[in-house]
Amino acid sequence: MIKQVIACNDPNVRWYIFGDDDTVFFVDNLLKTLEKYDHNEWYYIGSNSESYVQNAYFSFDMAFGGGGYAISRPLAKALAGVLDSCLVRYPNLYGSDARIFSCLAELGVSLTHEPGFHQDDLWGNLFGLLSSHPLSPLISLHHVERMQSIFPNMTKIQALKHLFKAANADPTRISQQTICYDRNNSLSISVAWGYAIQVYEGNIKLPDLITVLRTFEPWDKDKKRPRFMFRTRVESNDPCKKMVAFLKTSGFLWK
Repeated sequence: MIKQVIACNDPNVRWYIFGDDDTVFFVDNLLKTLEKYDHNEWYYIGSNSESYVQNAYFSFDMAFGGGGYAISRPLAKALAGVLDSCLVRYPNLYGSDARIFSCLAELGVSLTHEPGFHQDDLWGNLFGLLSSHPLSPLISLHHVERMQSIFPNMTKIQALKHLFKAANADPTRISQQTICYDRNNSLSISVAWGYAIQVYEGNIKLPDLITVLRTFEPWDKDKKRPRFMFRTRVESNDPCKKMVAFLKTSGFLWK
């Protein structure tokens, strides 16, 4: 398939984008991200998994296909030229992303990491990840059908469509986290634009607020030793320290 597409040699193509059939792309943010790079150079752009176990098994330097990745036109042409012979050497690899990674490694090309691509090798609720997104555009989501709905009282498809209403209004800011402090009322507020607002009593330290709330389980389901590629925190059992979350539905709903 890759060779056939590249063989079309469309002069208007700058990037080739790869993803799974359940990858959701935020196209405006994808284009905005790729604008940073010279499409005339060799680039392989994406991100690895959120799961330490998945990365340890496949590679920490591989772009996972579920999160999607981009290959610049000249690199794609070079890849197409060696693809058949390269694939013969890797019959044991699982998935096209692992094979593409290996073939690109033979060409001397390493991954350019963009954290907005999300493999989402997680189980449960994506609230913690979406409400503490890194300071980079949200480019993709994956495995959405295996997660809980990202908005309450909606189906998973309805919730995605609802998120895109905000994304279409202001793509680059969707899910971007902003921290505010209300000194008069002693409140700490975390805003994920277009998605959710979290309110905590007291002055919560900034490093704690930007740490991802663990509302999900690891892909390997090892609850005793959950291992992610980022630091996480669990919600306090103390009712005085629990946050109140408002999710942007038709209005703001209390969670």
